[in-house]
Amino acid sequence: MVGMLLADQTQRHVGRQFNVSHTVVGRVWQRYLDTGSVVERAGRGRPRKTTERDGRFIVNMAKRGRFISAQTLNANFRVASNILHAANIRARRPAVRPPLKPGHRRLRLAFSQDPHNIPPARLRSVLFTDESKICVAFNDSRRRVWRQKN
Repeated sequence: MVGMLLADQTQRHVGRQFNVSHTVVGRVWQRYLDTGSVVERAGRGRPRKTTERDGRFIVNMAKRGRFISAQTLNANFRVASNILHAANIRARRPAVRPPLKPGHRRLRLAFSQDPHNIPPARLRSVLFTDESKICVAFNDSRRRVWRQKN
């Protein structure tokens, strides 16, 4: 861009060549005139609230399935969630499974192998459904865990 502008091309023409707006070309040209370079200056933007070490700690604790409070991190929830999102770790509902002991497994196997062991009167009082809870509001008061997919 700068080479074309130094060769007396218009900002609109250069913008069309690079498929960007002429205002983008104007900002690049102004930066070149001010600093002699078009490289972005370091240290711009909001300063980090956590260190790189804090970020590694947050990610490692989440991968181990440990609960991390914002007070422990000396940071707010948004900072911690951004760090976890950058590590491809999302908030998910924990899987709820019944605690199966060997006795439970043995009884379930026996039940599945003999479907006639339930009296018909009892089967009439059982409701089989595939409905699931759908939350329309933002907060459904469910606990979430941070973990990677699968």
